Amino acid sequence: MRKNSLHLVLIILMIFPLLISQLIACNNNYNTVSGTTFFFDTTIDIKISSYTISQSDLENNYNEIVNILSEYSKLTDNFKEYPNINNVYSINHSNDYLEVSDKLISILKLSIVCKEKTSGFFNPLIGEISNIYKDIIDSEELPTDFDNLINEKVNDLNNSYIDIIDNKVKIIGEGKIDLGGIAKGYVLDIIKDYLEEENITDYLINAGTSSILLGTKNKNKGYYKIASKYDDLRIFNIKNNVLGTSSIFEQNVIIDNVLYHHIINPYTGRPVNNYDVIYLIGNNGALIDAYTTALFSMDLEDIKSFVSNNNLTVIIYKDNKVIYNNSQGDYYG
Repeated sequence: MRKNSLHLVLIILMIFPLLISQLIACNNNYNTVSGTTFFFDTTIDIKISSYTISQSDLENNYNEIVNILSEYSKLTDNFKEYPNINNVYSINHSNDYLEVSDKLISILKLSIVCKEKTSGFFNPLIGEISNIYKDIIDSEELPTDFDNLINEKVNDLNNSYIDIIDNKVKIIGEGKIDLGGIAKGYVLDIIKDYLEEENITDYLINAGTSSILLGTKNKNKGYYKIASKYDDLRIFNIKNNVLGTSSIFEQNVIIDNVLYHHIINPYTGRPVNNYDVIYLIGNNGALIDAYTTALFSMDLEDIKSFVSNNNLTVIIYKDNKVIYNNSQGDYYG
């Protein structure tokens, strides 16, 4: 009896630390703050979580993310002016050099770099042409003398550039700035840096499905599971990366059996219908955003070379079929 009792005591002593450990884990709350807001003319979903940061502090972090989105949405807005802010709209409507913030200068400089890297298939001065197609999609009709109008705007685009001297900006030529193809990805990079400074590693920022920033999830070995909107069988398992999407299905209209949408080839001024959906995965939101737009106008062989040279994962659909996929599996990050 004494021997059995001793064994029982030893077993209880061995189990007791495990019980204490489990109780501590159960009492250690995994705090989460989530919500939906609207900037960049799109709905943005935000979720941040942490074991070590209090609920109230996470709420402050959430509010700061909203402030960042608000600030950059105003800076890059090419449709509206705001009090005491020189933004893209201000530049587009100024005939002289206009002084703007360091933050806007940084985006503009990167957009020029992206134009060079994509051989001009991403062009920040495509604003006038983009506006024409926005009007077509809204009104569901073509403007008068459509072909000549587009050709004129393409000529303006080819003869325009953004001139930056210190913090002063001027458009040389008749082109107009539109940062819609890079702004959301750029602000995701700003948010990512902010979250890292705050020691928040579990986050998901869904900027209208075209750009999704993903950190390390507490479950599933750190991966977030993202279902494809355009393929019921496609599940992306992603952590510490950005998923970028461009699709002809989001903004389009069919007129006289011709599909018109918002992804424009800067060299022709026309929508590109070589592909239906392009997914791009990488760790830089701004580049992913700009590149998904640019790839739509490239030939498939040029896309293969481009993503290889830039260490990117791409999946391309046409007619509900994958026509190119350089992914090594279902897990990214």
